[in-house]
Amino acid sequence: MIEVINPGPLSTVQDFGRFGHRQQGIPQSGVLDPLALIIGNRLLGNEDDAAAIEITAGNAVFRFLEDCSFVLMGSSLNATLNDMPVHSGWCMQAKQGNVLRLKGSLHALRSYLCLAGGIDVPLVLNSRSTDIQGQFGGLSGKPLQSGTVISLFKPHQTQVSAQGALQPPYFNHIRVLPGPHLACFDEHWKLRFTEKPWSVQLSSNRMGTRLIRDDVEFFNHNIRIPSQAVHPGVIQLPPSGEAMVLLADCQTTGGYPIIGQVIEADLRHFTQLGASEPVYFEFVDINTATKAHETTLFHLNRINIAIENNKKK
Repeated sequence: MIEVINPGPLSTVQDFGRFGHRQQGIPQSGVLDPLALIIGNRLLGNEDDAAAIEITAGNAVFRFLEDCSFVLMGSSLNATLNDMPVHSGWCMQAKQGNVLRLKGSLHALRSYLCLAGGIDVPLVLNSRSTDIQGQFGGLSGKPLQSGTVISLFKPHQTQVSAQGALQPPYFNHIRVLPGPHLACFDEHWKLRFTEKPWSVQLSSNRMGTRLIRDDVEFFNHNIRIPSQAVHPGVIQLPPSGEAMVLLADCQTTGGYPIIGQVIEADLRHFTQLGASEPVYFEFVDINTATKAHETTLFHLNRINIAIENNKKK
């Protein structure tokens, strides 16, 4: 078990999320960086989708109530275990009573605390993820609170040797597939959309990253479309011209023009993009998106090989 001493601005239980329920108006939820979750869980011998704690902005403190192996993925947010530095992507052994502190970072936004065995909370619609808006999943559908004690499943492995795995770096250069309403704008508009960086707004959250530019008036429009299905990765353009990249907790329908879809391999980058960070967009084709996905799978295969080789030592 692990006790929440201070959850920081936002800490929630998340796994891969819920799928197959959007027609009922139920968001996907789940981690903003599935790749980080997969790598962390594999290092611990967990199932890929074992639930972890997604920690936003740091200033979080946890106490281990029993011996436990853990991995921090994403950013370490300058974490320490009993005042000893903890680095991202490394298996660590915590003893009963040890305290884990994530202080925060000026250069990153989120960390994933993966724990041996995974977090033991009830499945709701085949997921343990917290849906804050719907108030279900996780621990009573709420962010973690000070004093909360979190139970863990029994680990698949009784002992996890110290090992690490690099996760692909995060970037602010985002590749995008053209959306169904991009044709509503001329070529000059498309070029201008990508020629300068957009800036992340402070109002961004797990529902979506809001973006603005100093020439936002150029992107003002009066295009009206019927409300239609949306999903994580969609880039919407409200009449104000401030772009929105939808993330895991986004709504299931929307009525703003869809000008693009962030490719699957790049959507994870929004995990670490905080307020005022620049974001550069580039329109690409489906072949580029496919190759990027294959690169991710290749990286995971290399990690699998390294883990298996480590077991043989």
